[in-house]
Amino acid sequence: MRKKPLHLLPNYLRQSSRRNKTRISLLFFILLTVQPYLNAQETILTVTAEGKNLYIFLKLANYPEEKLLSSLREGFKAEIAFNIRLYRKSRGILRYFGDRMVYEAHPTYEAGWDIFHKQFFLTGDDGSSRMFKNKDKFLLAFFTLKNYPVELKETDPLEGYYILGSISLNTIKLVPPFNILSFLLPKNQKVTPWERIDLSQLKPGGG
Repeated sequence: MRKKPLHLLPNYLRQSSRRNKTRISLLFFILLTVQPYLNAQETILTVTAEGKNLYIFLKLANYPEEKLLSSLREGFKAEIAFNIRLYRKSRGILRYFGDRMVYEAHPTYEAGWDIFHKQFFLTGDDGSSRMFKNKDKFLLAFFTLKNYPVELKETDPLEGYYILGSISLNTIKLVPPFNILSFLLPKNQKVTPWERIDLSQLKPGGG
């Protein structure tokens, strides 16, 4: 009598295993195809020096604008933070302990859509507020930080310092108490890599 082949797993478990392998393969494919898209955004950083005063320009480039506009028109608010760090280079034996951060700032904009006036609005963390009917002007204002002042209090020359800049974007900003659920929306949060400018590259009055 011919023996039936021995199956270590029941039918339903083998089918479940095949489905899981298919899902894993699909997830792997999605990660491979989405990764370049996630890395498409970039930080544009320039610095102008006037004496001991620095003026920072930061801009988020190559972000899919329609994704943001669609979210705002659905009633969500968005938030963007421009992250600025000023470092003083360590010298001598202190360089083994790393450079010293002497200044840090995170100027922030909050954006939304006024359904009654059909306009975009932009609110700064300094209390300033602006309205935009033109979406292109709104997007330029939202993604850009212009002439943010940073004062050098030390007497060292510019060669002893450098600036780091990055941008954090949240296309769906949840309000309390729902903000504790932000971790459930990771795809709506983006932080760009840090860009660096050594102040030794600057000339007074130029970037």
